[in-house]
Amino acid sequence: MRVVTEACVRKLKLPRRNGKLVVNGLGQQEVGTTRGLVTIRLATRFNDVVVLTTEAYVLGKLTTTIPSQRFNPANLKLLDDLGDLADPEFNRPGAIDIILGADVFLALLEGGQVKNESGQTVAQRTIFGWIVAGQYDASEVIPNNHAVVNLHVDIDLNRTLQKFWEQEEISKASPLTPSEQQVTEHFSSTLQRDETGRFIVRLPFDDSKPALGGSLAVATKRMQSIERRFQLDPEFKRQYTSFMHEYL
Repeated sequence: MRVVTEACVRKLKLPRRNGKLVVNGLGQQEVGTTRGLVTIRLATRFNDVVVLTTEAYVLGKLTTTIPSQRFNPANLKLLDDLGDLADPEFNRPGAIDIILGADVFLALLEGGQVKNESGQTVAQRTIFGWIVAGQYDASEVIPNNHAVVNLHVDIDLNRTLQKFWEQEEISKASPLTPSEQQVTEHFSSTLQRDETGRFIVRLPFDDSKPALGGSLAVATKRMQSIERRFQLDPEFKRQYTSFMHEYL
């Protein structure tokens, strides 16, 4: 399964399609629900030639920063004879925007692999350049201030607790405006139920508007005109009568 972050999709302005899946992690813990499906085209950092086209599901967040700590790669002798690295800053913690699944991984590999003396650190050639994975010497770790990590956890905890109370809190009804109060009273006073069980409520006419006035004479003249046309055009009368029956 391939996944990409929501932030990356928005930054690249990728068009998305419907694609909703529940993503589970270790221990069948639910990670989240995808927010669509996009097509991504990947190129190396050296040029704009697309080397891989695939589809990926959109997810809010994928992982924490990788690696977890910054380290000095100067003593990694296996890097001396390698070509261009896919990520020259692989030793610095960074955000992960895309995860390519096992179904794509093998297609990324090219011939060429180098290991260190212990065999626990490996450099592999790929279509994006050389990648490095494995263990590094703990003595090469560059100390970081971890207070930011603790602060981030505290912020998430407070935000989660706030959302909990907002969901559990009984919302207070806002006072009705005069027009809303008038509509409510009209509904309560005119609501009734007929013999078939249907509910009926009178239309809320605005009595403040002026009356229609003397429209009877005009309507009568128009009706008499239509009746005269009926006598002159029987087909028109038939169609008119048929329409009125259908309308009723």
